[in-house]
Amino acid sequence: MPGIRFAATGFQPDNLTPLTEGVIALVDGSVQGQGRIDWNGTKVTSTGDFSTDGTALAAAFGPIAGLKGTIHFTDLLGLETAPGQTLSLGSVNPGILVENGTLHYQLLPGQLVKIERGEWPFMGGTLVLRETILNLGKPSAKRLTFEVDALNA
Repeated sequence: MPGIRFAATGFQPDNLTPLTEGVIALVDGSVQGQGRIDWNGTKVTSTGDFSTDGTALAAAFGPIAGLKGTIHFTDLLGLETAPGQTLSLGSVNPGILVENGTLHYQLLPGQLVKIERGEWPFMGGTLVLRETILNLGKPSAKRLTFEVDALNA
């Protein structure tokens, strides 16, 4: 796939799939990659790799800018990945702006996202997003726990 371009006031991911409704919006950036689906008559397998470089979007926990990374699907049709997927975030604002972060995650069966860890430099220390599992398949409370390590006051 040479690329799909999303514009905040134009084509959006929910034009492709309803799975993104209530999860992300106002996406401004592009995604490119490839997928493969194999069928041998009894079994279907699928894999894929998709990348973005500098995308902005609105997420349930705040606006994100400078989203960069590649996701490797171990089951493209089921939207599942192996552990240890990584995204870099130029900035995110869950109530206070943090910049230059890294998020480690895994997509699980049933539209679950396992946040393995997130980290951002913060006031001379580190802001850490602790491990959690988010259910994106149904409306539910999303609980995120942040901790501050070595704050320089």
